[in-house]
Amino acid sequence: RSWEPGMTNTLISAMETFNTTFGHPSPALPAQDKTKPNVILTFPYDNANLVKNQRLRAVASDGVCVVKVEFYIDERLILADTTAPYEHFLDTTSLTTGVHTIMVKGYDAAGNVGVWSTKVNKTAF
Repeated sequence: RSWEPGMTNTLISAMETFNTTFGHPSPALPAQDKTKPNVILTFPYDNANLVKNQRLRAVASDGVCVVKVEFYIDERLILADTTAPYEHFLDTTSLTTGVHTIMVKGYDAAGNVGVWSTKVNKTAF
C-alpha cells in the first residue's frame, strides 16, 4: 500500500494506543506536522490568455515532504502529480470562452493541504 496523507497521524495514534494498553513506556514520538505545504502556480500567470495546449506548472514545498500536487480547472480535478516538477499540459479546446479558475493543492504526508488559485482567460481560437 502506498503512503497517503494522514497515515502519519494514524501510525502515531496506533503506537500510543498499543503502549497505553500494554503498559509500555511511550517512545519519543516526532512532533505532529500541522503546517500546510506552500504551493504556487508558476505558469500560467494571473489573468493570462490560454493557448490550445496550455502548460500548467506548480512549485510546492514543505518542512517535511510534499507527497502530491493536484491541478484543478473550475473546481474539477484534472491531474494528481506525485513527482516534481509538477506540470501538466491542458487541452483547452473543451473549455468555454471566458474566465476560468486554475487551482493547485499541495499535500504533505500528515494530510495538511496548501492551496493556490488564479484566474485565466480563454478566448476564441
